[in-house]
Amino acid sequence: MKIVGESGAGWFAGTLAVLVALASAGMNTTAHAQVAENRVNAPLSLAQAMQRARESAYSVRIARAQADEAGARARQAVAALFPRIDGDAQRIWWDSAVNKASGQSWAPQFPARVTTAAVQVSQPLIGLFPLTLAARAGYMLADVASISADQAKRDGALLGAQSFLNAVRAVQFFKIAETSFALVEKQKNDADAMYRAGKLSQADVMRFELSVADGRAQLTQANVAKELSLLALSETLLETYSEKDIEAPAVSLFETKNLTPPPLGEVLKSAFERRPELKAAQSQLSIANLTTWAARLDYSPSLNAFARYERDFEIGDIVTRPTDTPANFVLAKRDDVRNKFSFGLQLKWNLWDWGSRWNKISETVAQRSKAELAEQQAASMLKTEVIKSYLDLKSAADALQTSLSSVKLAEEVYRLTQARFSNGQASPTDLITAERDQARARGGLVSARSDVDLAWFRLQRNMGLEPTL
Repeated sequence: MKIVGESGAGWFAGTLAVLVALASAGMNTTAHAQVAENRVNAPLSLAQAMQRARESAYSVRIARAQADEAGARARQAVAALFPRIDGDAQRIWWDSAVNKASGQSWAPQFPARVTTAAVQVSQPLIGLFPLTLAARAGYMLADVASISADQAKRDGALLGAQSFLNAVRAVQFFKIAETSFALVEKQKNDADAMYRAGKLSQADVMRFELSVADGRAQLTQANVAKELSLLALSETLLETYSEKDIEAPAVSLFETKNLTPPPLGEVLKSAFERRPELKAAQSQLSIANLTTWAARLDYSPSLNAFARYERDFEIGDIVTRPTDTPANFVLAKRDDVRNKFSFGLQLKWNLWDWGSRWNKISETVAQRSKAELAEQQAASMLKTEVIKSYLDLKSAADALQTSLSSVKLAEEVYRLTQARFSNGQASPTDLITAERDQARARGGLVSARSDVDLAWFRLQRNMGLEPTL
């Protein structure tokens, strides 16, 4: 009755992947406990699991935050294109012991103290072009982050489907193990009665005892696997679920809708048009080209236009010196000299930097070459991934048909073997083997049904589509 181990090998791999993903994201028991408190007591369906994971999975929320971050950086780059307005103020005290003219009305350049405030507007002129390149690169990154956030939602839906189907599979494995254990216990009791009637030997009875021990171990293992899968589902959806909270489908989605995968050519075309990984690699190449141009523009001068208004709050009237005649004659009124306004152009040109700009250009050229290789690698990996998921779906669909036939055959073999055993025409080993084959076939069908649905969702995701029912 080995349900887990051969038929359930794929299930354990899927559960392990989910648990690793949860460990990397972190566990938030407070969050999903609060959600569980507000949850309507209704069975969880596959569609609901996918939608909840699509909205609340850690990876989805992280990708959404990264998209917001990239958008903010892009808007910062655009803001650098507009005029800059700066304000400043200062308070200065002059020491009259050092400069005897300090504080004298006839020496306004040496006041006792200075209090000024100013506003300056500056606008880069030649520097607008590299700033424009930086803004373009920022919006490219923001677009990539937005596309990646959409892909994270698809990944979240796939994770929700995987967690739900793993939980359903584990629950069904446990029920199969329970049924099988009850059956082998009945066989053991029947064997005891036949032994007392002299129809079986002690060795035959011991074989049934070993079968019961094996069934008990398998039941324990199936129960542990069930609890792990329910924990993984709860952590994925941030909500506590038990066995009774899951709406287990009788058959797979693939069987219900009689789905047929599209031709491989259409699958590849959709993936190359929609997948964000390839778009991100292409954008990185474009950004590398813009960065190279921006590095070359560092050799050009910078030209800024500016306008500045300044007011001195401490200056007084400018008068003649006391020794002059007529005494204290006002040369300039305070209101005539306290305000200043200036405007002009400022040119800067870095004539020599010991090769810093040249090496920066070399760095950007190398980054562009790396981006070209990364784009080619992304296309190659994407093609391999899509073809693999396509073939996996084909294989899973074939395995489902084989499992359906195997279950019917195993059940019929067990029925015939049980009848032959009752008539003394089959040995205990034959009956135990037939029961194990029946349990294994049923477990294989459970695995095949969840595998084909997961393969279908994974193919949709790899095509750049939303995994849907």
